[in-house]
Amino acid sequence: MMKKAGLLKVQFTRMALFKNNHWISLILLLCFISCKSTQKPPLPNIEYIYVSPPEQDKKYDSILYWFPDNYIPMESGLEYKKEFLSDIKKNYSIKQGKIFYRNILLDRVMIRYRVSDDLKKNVIIEKGLPAHKYEYVIESVPPYLYDDAGRKVPRGYLLNIFNNGYGDWTEYYFVDYFNEKKYEKDDDIVLKEKGQVKINFKYGKWEYYNKVGNIDSTKTYTLQDSVDVRFPHCIFNKNEPCY
Repeated sequence: MMKKAGLLKVQFTRMALFKNNHWISLILLLCFISCKSTQKPPLPNIEYIYVSPPEQDKKYDSILYWFPDNYIPMESGLEYKKEFLSDIKKNYSIKQGKIFYRNILLDRVMIRYRVSDDLKKNVIIEKGLPAHKYEYVIESVPPYLYDDAGRKVPRGYLLNIFNNGYGDWTEYYFVDYFNEKKYEKDDDIVLKEKGQVKINFKYGKWEYYNKVGNIDSTKTYTLQDSVDVRFPHCIFNKNEPCY
């Protein structure tokens, strides 16, 4: 009788172990499935791609990327045709106030000119003339347009001068203002230059200021000096090119 009881106890123990092993295996299987399902897929390689605002895309068909000579573009992940200043001055020209590429009138083109690591100038050209927007793009600052108090507003007054050929021109030290975060102190942007524009050229007395805000120099212009204030026309000035 005791021998039989011992056999029953062994069988019961084996059944219990079997059930325990069964449950352990089931738990491990569920854990494996759960962990596998929650495992994050590998991150894709990030590539720099410039995306233009939709409203801007409708106003031009292509983009020209211009750079000063000896400048090394930072956007190495983006493939595009790069044009440098020495070649730009050979291949492009101003005729009767309009910009041409090898005798072909530029039309529906955006020009992006990298002035420095901190600053780009953008403008849309229509029928050889600046149109729509003329803007500064300052690195690490949202690509809006700014007035002399740092507010984000269209720089339409400059385009008005570009389009009409007349007006009172003012220019400021925008890059320093934003790079040094002077807006956090409610400081005003320092005036860089001001003067009158007539038939697209600097005219009369112009004042030039240093970064402290004091007048550094003055100069009086006539129309014969032919210093065009428009961008990119000013690049081709014989006197005072804007690069």
